[in-house]
Amino acid sequence: SYSFCTLLEKMSPIYTLISTAVVAVILRPDKPVKGWNSFDFGNGTNVYGTPSYPMLVDLMDGMKEFLLPLGYNYFCVDGGWSGNGSAGDMDAYGRPTPLPSVYPTLQGSWSPVSNDVHQRGLKMGLWVTLGIPNQAAVDKVPIKDSPYTADQILYGGTITPACDWNTDVARVNTSHPGTVAYYASLVEQWEGWGLDYLTIDCIFGGNFAPDNLAVFKNVIEQSDREFIVSLSPGDGVTADQLIYVRDNGVATQARITTDFYANWHQTFAHFPPAAQFAPLAGGDKKFYINMDKLPFGKMHGQVELPLQWPFWPPCQTTIFTLWVTVQSPLMFGGDIRNPAVCDPQSQWPCGVSNYTLGLLNNEFLLEAHADIVNPRQIFSSNFTIIWQANSQSYGDSSRYVSVFNVLCGIPMQADPPCLNGTITATISFSMLGLSPSAMYDVMDLTDKAPVGSVNVSFDASVDGLAAKMFRITPSRQ
Repeated sequence: SYSFCTLLEKMSPIYTLISTAVVAVILRPDKPVKGWNSFDFGNGTNVYGTPSYPMLVDLMDGMKEFLLPLGYNYFCVDGGWSGNGSAGDMDAYGRPTPLPSVYPTLQGSWSPVSNDVHQRGLKMGLWVTLGIPNQAAVDKVPIKDSPYTADQILYGGTITPACDWNTDVARVNTSHPGTVAYYASLVEQWEGWGLDYLTIDCIFGGNFAPDNLAVFKNVIEQSDREFIVSLSPGDGVTADQLIYVRDNGVATQARITTDFYANWHQTFAHFPPAAQFAPLAGGDKKFYINMDKLPFGKMHGQVELPLQWPFWPPCQTTIFTLWVTVQSPLMFGGDIRNPAVCDPQSQWPCGVSNYTLGLLNNEFLLEAHADIVNPRQIFSSNFTIIWQANSQSYGDSSRYVSVFNVLCGIPMQADPPCLNGTITATISFSMLGLSPSAMYDVMDLTDKAPVGSVNVSFDASVDGLAAKMFRITPSRQ
């Protein structure tokens, strides 16, 4: 529960962060999260539109069957479920609610969906923004548990977009006490809906708003519920922003890239920011860089590639391996519905191939994803990129090594012909900080096969546009 006076007493000045010694409800787990996100399936701009309630039920059923057994447990509804408040998508206190035209049976609450999600052993996530719907200000609606109205908390006293791409939500004056009350009412709403995961958009990168984040954190610290908090977008992100969010406990994770629309050129554009920002995050810091969703399988939500399968298997392996290596959250975006919904003769989900499902559920790569410490890029050329990382559980003399075949160049300008160019990289133990005279057991985590017990070095052969990940541990022989 929230007391308006109590909140104000705790916020002097308003932008000062409460000490991280407070028991935080913004979770800082020792390993990155995994789950499913609706953006690729439908985000309001595509052939399917925002997934309907029945579709969401089918999707969570498929997730329970195909992804939950190996820890993919966050079921997240992305943007498109609410607008500027003028279409019945706002409550009496100016808080966004599900569009009745898309979700007529929800009656302004995500609680029914959260209940369905929790009954399946999953956790519920939702895309939200900070700021206030335009219509709330136009209507001068009251702010819950306060003497203020929505128009009184507008930044500059007028409706201005909360960020450069979102014209549905207005920027607020974070020095106004009514903003504190409004954000408190949002958190109270999210609690009541049973949310476990918040994607807070329009707040990071080029839209970085630390004043909003400070108010949000101070308010959410008074909550009785635990949340994973993810910040976006990642365009224009800086190291200082990541350090601020990490060190002040404002979020669990933060985006470092723009939206990943499943096109070829964006794939390799992820390597430079990963190399720049990965040292600032990881399991040892309990804060994670977010490389965006995994756009595999059939994409219903991609404007550029509607109803297509945008990535060949080798490229899926490259993306998944990079995400694992830098400990990005693994949020799958494809059509994971049970085949009974679309093709009763198939044993695979509606829009996911056997290869993709095997990659998502590769237990060796998922173990590495949870175990990695201090990932860093150690080599880059026109043909090869190599990363290494330490291990939390296998000891100081163990390493993870990821080898990426980028023979086509960065960004990739060609299509399938590049798949034919295999590379062989020699991985010397000295370059990994290991003794070249000692014997090490090398395990190919991608193919789930031992390479052998070797010293000095080993050769890694990687097919065109693909990747391989290895674990190196002191030999048991």
